[in-house]
Amino acid sequence: MYVQIWDGDYVVISSQNTRTTTSNTLYPVFNLILDTDGDFVDDNFESQLAEKFSPVLHKHSWEKQQDLSSVDWILTGKATLKGYNILGQEVHSSTLSAPSQIHIYQQWHRDSFGSGDYWTFWQLDIDDSYRYQGAPVGQRPVYYHVYKEGNYYYVQYWFFFNMNDLAGQSNNNTWHEADFEHVSIKVNSAYTPVAVNFYRHEGGRTFAASDCWWSSSDSPTYSGIAQGYSSSRTHLHIWTAANAHASYNRYSKVWRVIASGAIVNPCLTIANEDYTDNVDYDPSSSDLYFENDYLEKLGEFRESPLHQASNGQYYPYAHNYHWLDHNEPVNNSKPWLCFVGRFSGDYWAKTCFLIWGNMNTQPPLSPIFDDPAKPSHEWKGFTEEYSPYGFGNPFEYAPFSVVTMMFNNDIPDGD
Repeated sequence: MYVQIWDGDYVVISSQNTRTTTSNTLYPVFNLILDTDGDFVDDNFESQLAEKFSPVLHKHSWEKQQDLSSVDWILTGKATLKGYNILGQEVHSSTLSAPSQIHIYQQWHRDSFGSGDYWTFWQLDIDDSYRYQGAPVGQRPVYYHVYKEGNYYYVQYWFFFNMNDLAGQSNNNTWHEADFEHVSIKVNSAYTPVAVNFYRHEGGRTFAASDCWWSSSDSPTYSGIAQGYSSSRTHLHIWTAANAHASYNRYSKVWRVIASGAIVNPCLTIANEDYTDNVDYDPSSSDLYFENDYLEKLGEFRESPLHQASNGQYYPYAHNYHWLDHNEPVNNSKPWLCFVGRFSGDYWAKTCFLIWGNMNTQPPLSPIFDDPAKPSHEWKGFTEEYSPYGFGNPFEYAPFSVVTMMFNNDIPDGD
């Protein structure tokens, strides 16, 4: 027996008893699911998992970022998309009025979804007047991504901030535009969390669900919060570092960087630095939150075949667009999810990357993109233990003559 589904939003994940019996009676059983992103996980089920564990985001009183931001909001007249060639010359500039305009396709030599010429560098420059603003009330999403590997589901919550500014908390002018932070929950077949990875700066720390803090509601409050997951406490609490947006479990030791020595890269001016994340684990001094209005699914992506550039070479960044229509992202709920550039400002992207060629001083790429210098971006991974890769400042690549990085050190918890 053959079944054809005409609607691409649905998929059969299993079938049984589909042959005719001797009396030509059919006993078909089909498991048909809504699967708009093509990941073979029911979209409705993904939504239910995301709602079940939806988090509470605690905020420090020093935080300059007013609220959670929204990429779609930023892409409506509040950012400029720029492209540079290998010489640092600007080859494209356009102020975006709609999220779909982040995809620029000009044949092989210029594609912000990554096909063709590798040596076109893309950046999204957020207007300075919006750097510390959050999206308006009603437009503040927490993004989620759900996938399955083996017997476990993984629920990721992604948060977008417009600015990452530690200048007032460090010895140097340390900042960059835009940050995607996230926390991942590992869920067993009984739909119960077994572990949580708080990403921090450098790949994260993983905690047992019993060591994390949960409440019965995702309302922004400490009321009802308790350590340990239970059927009556399903909403995860996350503490964010002031102006650094790193995520922490409550009372977890915080991230610290000690750097000394001569500056060999003027783009990263934190020589003679002793910086520690500031995290407010208790509401005694302040009781602040990054409030959100809704959960929004990020969707999935699919790689396309490699495409040939003008030099005759085939590049691995040819992905994330439909092979027949370069303006149509494949399996994405968000057009900007495929963006291969950096969410960054003029000085950071143009000066630091193109002239000094150091990717590791850069702000992050979009969530799905694997940075060649930091090969684990956690889109479909779960950091069970410390990993040196990620958004942060991995010590292997630190651009100083003498550098010491300290993680999980013995400085006091909290502020």
